[in-house]
Amino acid sequence: MKFIFLVLLVFSFCYQATLSQHRVSGFVRDSLSSEPLIGAYVIKSSDGRGSVTDVNGFFSIDVPKENPELTFSYVGYSSQTVNFKLNSDTVITVRMTVDNMISEVVVSSREAPMTNIHTLSMDVINTLPVISSKPDVGKALQILPGIEAPREASSELVVRGGGVGENLYLLDGVPITHVHHIGGFYSVFNSDIINDVSVYKSAFPGRYGGKLSSVVSISQREGNKNHYSGSFDIGITDASLTIEGPILKNRLSFILCARKTMIDPLMAYATKSSEMGYSMYYGFYDLNGKVAWDLSDKSKITFFSYQGDDYIKIKSDKTSRYDDLDFNRRYAWGNNLSGIRWQQVLNSGGFISSSLSYSRYRVVDESNTQTIDLSYRERALSSLENYLFQTDYKQRIAPFWDFRAGGNLSYYFFDREFKQEQGVISNELKSSEIALFAENYFSLPLNLFLQSDLRFVHYRNAPYTFNSWEPRLSFGYILNNNHRFSVDYSRMRQFNHLVTSRSGIYSNELWLPSNEIMVPALSDQVSLGWAGNFYGGMFNAGASIYYRQLSNLVTFKDGHESFLNSVHSADLLHHDGAGVVQGFEFYLNKTSGDYTGSLSYSYCNSNRKFEEVNQSFSYPYEYNARHNVSLFLHRQLSEKWSAGASWTLHSGLPYTPVTSKEAAIDPVTGFYDDVIIEEGFVYGKRNSARMANYHRMDLAFKHTSYTSRRGHKQEWRLGVYNLYNRHNPAYYSYSRYFDDPNFVWTEDYRPYKLYSISYFPIIPTISYKIYFDQNNFHRRSSETSILKRIRNWLFYED
Repeated sequence: MKFIFLVLLVFSFCYQATLSQHRVSGFVRDSLSSEPLIGAYVIKSSDGRGSVTDVNGFFSIDVPKENPELTFSYVGYSSQTVNFKLNSDTVITVRMTVDNMISEVVVSSREAPMTNIHTLSMDVINTLPVISSKPDVGKALQILPGIEAPREASSELVVRGGGVGENLYLLDGVPITHVHHIGGFYSVFNSDIINDVSVYKSAFPGRYGGKLSSVVSISQREGNKNHYSGSFDIGITDASLTIEGPILKNRLSFILCARKTMIDPLMAYATKSSEMGYSMYYGFYDLNGKVAWDLSDKSKITFFSYQGDDYIKIKSDKTSRYDDLDFNRRYAWGNNLSGIRWQQVLNSGGFISSSLSYSRYRVVDESNTQTIDLSYRERALSSLENYLFQTDYKQRIAPFWDFRAGGNLSYYFFDREFKQEQGVISNELKSSEIALFAENYFSLPLNLFLQSDLRFVHYRNAPYTFNSWEPRLSFGYILNNNHRFSVDYSRMRQFNHLVTSRSGIYSNELWLPSNEIMVPALSDQVSLGWAGNFYGGMFNAGASIYYRQLSNLVTFKDGHESFLNSVHSADLLHHDGAGVVQGFEFYLNKTSGDYTGSLSYSYCNSNRKFEEVNQSFSYPYEYNARHNVSLFLHRQLSEKWSAGASWTLHSGLPYTPVTSKEAAIDPVTGFYDDVIIEEGFVYGKRNSARMANYHRMDLAFKHTSYTSRRGHKQEWRLGVYNLYNRHNPAYYSYSRYFDDPNFVWTEDYRPYKLYSISYFPIIPTISYKIYFDQNNFHRRSSETSILKRIRNWLFYED
């Protein structure tokens, strides 16, 4: 009874507080382009408390009825203070102006940073050194603690000891399945269209689900609503073009981005000239488009689309010594995605967002062989289609209570097909998910807070059904509006399993729906975290410790690494995996001053266990580097020159060692030849040894200037990957002749030796980017363009 009375008393007090306040909601935008500003601070002058704009640039805040005043601040923009005379709740749009002299946000008080989310702006992503000298989102995320690459130069992510298929990637809120090119070396996300990148590793909001380890949310720009602009960017591997501008000024805008490799014809010419009897080339492309239509100051519709592919093509050369053979092979993999979203701000300050989208990922391998006596065709396909409807509503119920609720409906279609001259073998599967969620954030007395979320999912893969309740809780304390301490719990389920293996740049991924045998994977995570600001926001830091339990994991059985030639892939899998992950993370960021950068350290111990693997003993996860250090520094050297340097150190990845050798019969002999006795390997426990430690330093320099004729901004980016030429191991191999290519095994005997194979030596890189802006087209008069040139030529005027 006392507890009920206390609750009623608190709610009564908070209700009385709402009677003396009005609610101000709206958007914060760039004054020139009308792009939403994500992460802008909205601070009340009355008490120094405030809010931060979301991925739509939207905010909602309660202010006093008498003389309310709000201050808006954003990095690189002039702060604005707005005074109100309010008789009721209102919706506004604030347009902020760029100030190139400002490099930091200075406000008297700000919200304490969150412990469960990291945000990367494009300013940070554009300054990081990468192997291509062009910004890459995947590699930029790897400077954050608890996030690492599964292999050198990869843009894929291993988050807190999870798998590469356990990360939920969202492009404007829509899941995208395949997120990298060239076997993981480049991400599919074109930096020219990106506005903001956010990553959740714990305390996942209830609106997110379907993956176990992380949520990577990428927001795309809407395009300039006031004038036309664009850019062209070319590097050592690819070129990209961006065009944006208004369709209806201040209301309707578009942005188009295209990226394509430039090495295709060079590879085809090089292989054709090598007299190998065929030509081969590889390439990839990305196409992004978005149209944003502001129906009013409170309502907006956006259309967005993405398509990207990797492809390898091999074709026989009829002029070669194999002129009686006609062979063609095409191997392609990639995504396409499209969607429409409607957003509406209510007079009460509520915000509604609904979207309908379609996405498809597919891998296809086609070959056609023809000789004088033979004609043979083969086609293998694996695809995953997703039809998705999402809707959610958020509202500040009271000054102490933020509420958000919604749901989504997903239909998945899994298509497997293997076609030969003899016929077609196919396997089509369908599944669906109905998800509902509710999120509640309570600001409690004594600077305490509570985030209480619940997600419910009804999954169906007929006749199998599964109901999943996924609670997420976060409880903590805020100290001086600058430090946040929290303890978090999250439960996540994954209904589509990914099994993968790779050979070079080929993609060999298989997505399978859960069923009564392969039940949904499960992750339970508990974490304890702290995050804080120092010296007026110049520094921010954080630390966390976490424990994860994983179950119902899937992997290939030993000896099986491919699925394209079989539609019964479930027979090739173990599906009873369990895992335990323990870790600690720390980071320190410097966001302003002569030097900016970050330092992060993470420790992660990730283990797996399958009943029929490693004699049922647990073993280290394949991509688990226990210790990981990342250091990044950036310096503006002058008005035109800037420099960046990054250094990475992590423990060696685990591998399975050879413990002894024994005599064995060569399996390819004994039928028509004499039996050959070879040395066979006896392997130890799975992943019981580790490769040498990995470390690497990269440098990047950027020169910014303006063209003399039109005044267009241009950038030269120079870089050095692996500055001190460290030979980091990509994998270990036992061989007799790796260091002697002229060795012939029939003439000499050499014992097997363990070799460390490295991929990337020191690599210099260069890229060039030029910006086109309608405002920079200084139109010359006919006097300037013709007569003045004639006078200069006649009279030798400079």
